Amino acid sequence: MTEEKCTQRISFIELDDKTIISRNEDIENERRVAIFDLLENNYFAPKSSISGDYLGPYNILIRMEDNRLAIDLYTETNNMLSTVVVPLSPLRAIIKEYFLICDNYYTAIKKASTRRIEAIDLGRRSLHDEGAEILRSRVMDKIDIDFNTARRLFTLICIMQIRSMIKNNKTNSNDLPSSVLFICNFNTIRSPIAEAIAKYHCNNKIYIDSAGVAEKIGKVNPFAVSIMEEVGIDIARHKTKKLEGLINTSFELIIALSSEAYKEVQELAKGNSVMIEYWQIKDPTEISGNRETIMSAFRDLREELYENIKLRLSK
Repeated sequence: MTEEKCTQRISFIELDDKTIISRNEDIENERRVAIFDLLENNYFAPKSSISGDYLGPYNILIRMEDNRLAIDLYTETNNMLSTVVVPLSPLRAIIKEYFLICDNYYTAIKKASTRRIEAIDLGRRSLHDEGAEILRSRVMDKIDIDFNTARRLFTLICIMQIRSMIKNNKTNSNDLPSSVLFICNFNTIRSPIAEAIAKYHCNNKIYIDSAGVAEKIGKVNPFAVSIMEEVGIDIARHKTKKLEGLINTSFELIIALSSEAYKEVQELAKGNSVMIEYWQIKDPTEISGNRETIMSAFRDLREELYENIKLRLSK
């Protein structure tokens, strides 16, 4: 048993850099320390249904997949074993709170009193512990990890969700863009919902529009209409538009909500002075089931867009 526990560990870990939108010195230091401490001492034991007869050690790659956390498991000789996918919905609120208190902490250590710094750090550690426990509960049916391992993995997951720290990006979030264009594939679900939420949130202080990149675009999705009606916003009369008809319009910021839209806008916007961001927003039409199941997927989309818009387009 002792020998098995010794091998049931992570021997190498990598984060998929493509999903890390922005960094600063504090975040980079958190990442280095978390990886060092994790590799020094951890317990990581996938269930037999995940790893078969292999008992470790494991090489792992952490990446984002359609707004879910994906953990690719490999043997120590880099033979692929499996991928564990973890929904991030239960962690989003705690990650947001954790980033906010970390921001306060890094500001405090530059000018606040020792007592103030210690008080903020106590709250930061408490949130960190809470996040670690939530993570353990979310993966326990697939992977057994101890508390310290969960804490360090939680730090790395926060880094994968770096969009929440957008105010540390090169664009100062206090200087809001004067115009925003949301784009997706067909301009029937994600981008019109985002447009409507942003207009409501910004109260007409920013010019906002939306478009699609597909050759053929249809009418706004009825499920999208229904879930927006639930929050008192009418998008039934939304007129779908194609990106190519708007690309020469002077937008300060273009936010792509699908990988296809992101690739298309990068190509079309070459030579234009425009900021482009990519938000990985899952297409709710990929969910099958009864009406309530589909409505639930659309509601999740609405809430995710609301949180992102509130973070990005607030002073």
